[in-house]
Amino acid sequence: MKIATLFLLLCLSFSHNDVQAKDLLKACCDKQVPVDDDRYRAIIFHEKRNELYHSSEPWQQMTYDIAGTFWYNSKHFLKQDTLRSGQRTLYSKTSLKGNELLLMDYGSKALTPVTPQLLTEQLLESARYTPALLLQYFREHKVTATRRADTKIYTYTTLIGDIRVTLYINSLSERVDKIGILANDELRGDVLTSISYLGYTTDGLFCYPGQIRIERVNGKLVDEVNLSNYTVVLHPPQLLDAPEDYAVADKKDPVPEIKKARYAGHIYLLNMPHTGVRSLVVEFDSFLLVAEAPLNTINGELIIREARKIAPHKPIRYFTFGHHHPHYLGGLRAFVYAGATILGTPDDETYVRYLATAQHSLSPDSLQRKPRPLQYEIVRDSLLISDGNMSMMIYHIGEQSGHTRDYLVYYFPQEKMLYEGDLVWVRNNGPAVKAGPTQKGLYKAITALGIDVREVLQSWGTGFPDYKMDISFEDLKQSVTAP
Repeated sequence: MKIATLFLLLCLSFSHNDVQAKDLLKACCDKQVPVDDDRYRAIIFHEKRNELYHSSEPWQQMTYDIAGTFWYNSKHFLKQDTLRSGQRTLYSKTSLKGNELLLMDYGSKALTPVTPQLLTEQLLESARYTPALLLQYFREHKVTATRRADTKIYTYTTLIGDIRVTLYINSLSERVDKIGILANDELRGDVLTSISYLGYTTDGLFCYPGQIRIERVNGKLVDEVNLSNYTVVLHPPQLLDAPEDYAVADKKDPVPEIKKARYAGHIYLLNMPHTGVRSLVVEFDSFLLVAEAPLNTINGELIIREARKIAPHKPIRYFTFGHHHPHYLGGLRAFVYAGATILGTPDDETYVRYLATAQHSLSPDSLQRKPRPLQYEIVRDSLLISDGNMSMMIYHIGEQSGHTRDYLVYYFPQEKMLYEGDLVWVRNNGPAVKAGPTQKGLYKAITALGIDVREVLQSWGTGFPDYKMDISFEDLKQSVTAP
């Protein structure tokens, strides 16, 4: 009898928990975004947003000050704001309602073309300011609690597109405490965004947070949004007008392709038009060296396949990259998996290790499926690669490049050729134009090294037909001395 009674109590307990979890999503919606209320909540916000940028070192951030107003109900989110960074002031407007997205982004005077990916991105972006639209999405899609994290927090998880979204709802307050967004980044792998809602204020039956903390890129970036001046309005402003031909269209990604060209007997260039990059393959007596692999593992694997066609029986012993930006380092993981030793500066070792060991569970690559240890060899001032017959020098010119601290260039003394990433911009036609800081930096570095350079080859820039990719040293010199 006692066992039967205990079993019955456990069943009732589980049943009560299931009902509580089921009703909790509705109760949370009723408090934060009532479905049957078409009025709009209007809130003024001030935001500190940090972004990674084309920086001289990995993980450097730029901070933007943003201020504006947003309006929302259970079906519609609107926002207009002003962004300030240094001397720049930019504006944006957003209206998201179901499958209709009108977005005039910062610095643009035209509406952004809408894709399914952008719709998902902006739905998730709205959670930076209010959980309202995501709450309604979960309710409409009948998402149930997947587990009870502790005595008071219930979690609800679903996929929106290929992004895993989790709501953390407090059963005591019937409010959203946090939203977790796990997405795939082709360079950094599984990237978690955590949005925490703090300092809730109750206005009658409804509540909204006073502060929102957003941790992005696995905590590398931290943003804050402060909310104030909550009001209720019947009609929001008409920020943007939908064009008559409004449509959501899939974005067509360029087809990956690779075009091989031989520069000299043992030096090959692999042009990938879809990336704007030419990679370098150098064939030595018993091994290969590859320099530059743009954007992602897929491109890295494409380069490896083509390199193996050049010399099927020679291993890729080394992979090196001109600097830490994605167009040179993005395909790193394919070379770690292939067993190559990665050549880089001391400043980049920690960053390279982060990329090589990052989880890619949402979109598994070869290294995720079969992990291999990173082999990293440091290039300090210079490194000679030679097989006794031919040689190349890797020089660390760093800040002298005028671009990044870790900048490497590759010199081939027999060919009198120097290969670099993105420092030289000489037009195909017309008189010499005065060189910018990166061009001057490279010229000064070559002069300081005392090396005999006849020609400079550039990796990135194949998408700019007005500029030379193979630049004579005389052209470089003329640009530096031009008035």
